[in-house]
Amino acid sequence: MTPPREHPVPLLCQKHRFWTKIIYYYTLSVEMMEDKSNRNVFKVPAEEIQRRIHRVQQEMRAKNMDALFIVQRVDVLYFSGTAQHASVFIPAEGKPLLLVKKFLPRALEESPLHTILPIQSIREIPGIIIDHQGTPPARLGFEWDVMPMREFQFYKKLFADAECVDGSPAIHAVRSIKSAWELAQMERAAEKSLQLFDYIGKYVKEGATDVEVSTRAESFARAIGHGAALRIRDYQKAGFSVSHVAESEGGANSVLALPSIREGNCLAIEPKTSLHRGEPITLESRFFLNGYHMHEARISSIGPLPRAFNERVKRLLDLQGEIVAEVKAGISPARLFQLSLQKASALGVDQNNPGRGTGRKRILGNGIGLELVEPPIIAEGNEEILEQGMVLSLFSETRVDDRYSLRSRDVVVVTKNGHRKITRLPLQVFICS
Repeated sequence: MTPPREHPVPLLCQKHRFWTKIIYYYTLSVEMMEDKSNRNVFKVPAEEIQRRIHRVQQEMRAKNMDALFIVQRVDVLYFSGTAQHASVFIPAEGKPLLLVKKFLPRALEESPLHTILPIQSIREIPGIIIDHQGTPPARLGFEWDVMPMREFQFYKKLFADAECVDGSPAIHAVRSIKSAWELAQMERAAEKSLQLFDYIGKYVKEGATDVEVSTRAESFARAIGHGAALRIRDYQKAGFSVSHVAESEGGANSVLALPSIREGNCLAIEPKTSLHRGEPITLESRFFLNGYHMHEARISSIGPLPRAFNERVKRLLDLQGEIVAEVKAGISPARLFQLSLQKASALGVDQNNPGRGTGRKRILGNGIGLELVEPPIIAEGNEEILEQGMVLSLFSETRVDDRYSLRSRDVVVVTKNGHRKITRLPLQVFICS
């Protein structure tokens, strides 16, 4: 076995060396006892982590930041390769630090970062950084978009000599552009999602309830790799069961204030009753594989739809196709949103109607990746320009007689000259027997 990854700076205090060696030899003993014959650890490639570090350091230098201090669980995973209880210190120049409170053996196994150290208390961190850097950072970035004020006040006192600034724009700028490796993970999730929809079709039958179908779907999804704990952008939250934040007409991401989550597990079904022949059924899937999400929706029916329903559904699918066709690098979310309203009006579809008596905002979609809802938000007023490599989950939705919610959703990646669908589902109504 190779020696433990120790701190390259000789100023590292004896206390930290002591704990590094103690836990290293513990790791040795654990590994000697393990049966590795069936181990299949999913790891983020070292070159992928290096690319992310390099890009965020460029953003930091452009924003005149000396360093970033990252504590949010998904950001820690993104920049280190492990989701252990840890924090990541990234200087604008030089190598990052991964400071692990628990569990160090797993972090050593998963993360390719050179300097991985155990800590007993968060209060040790400034001293470790000085050992690593030689000097404390003068301008230090934090995840202001998710960090509660109480936590920020604690870190502000901890780094008393630093000017504390918002580092979240630099993080989002890097995370919103997906690499080829990330796109490959999302492609795999899309393939699994297609398997899930194929499976669901066997159980969408007259008299079946939405709970029965969604329960079968959840069991099948877990069997083919669905990770179950969907991630949102929140503070120190590794994941959640959708039902924990669901509302009958749509939960809200507490950070982004978006109607992003609906009832159910990996599959949500509307209407939420027993299923009947000749009525439109919306199937909405959220699949989670190797850390990456897919969020898709299609309309199904038991037998052919009556003419009135069929015409309305056809117009909605046409609208979805026309919206997706407008996605390209250089367009703004605000412009895309306005185009969707114009196209909806021309097709006679009440696009993304929030519903009576709700505080929901009309949106067209959002970024997606390690979290179910990420920037950019495709909504009125967002003038951010879409860039090559952004992955979007876009949807069209309308209601019929205030009873049936019809929805179609696709995941696409922005390319140099337009877009490419990651979603494998054909844009059509799924007819079940």
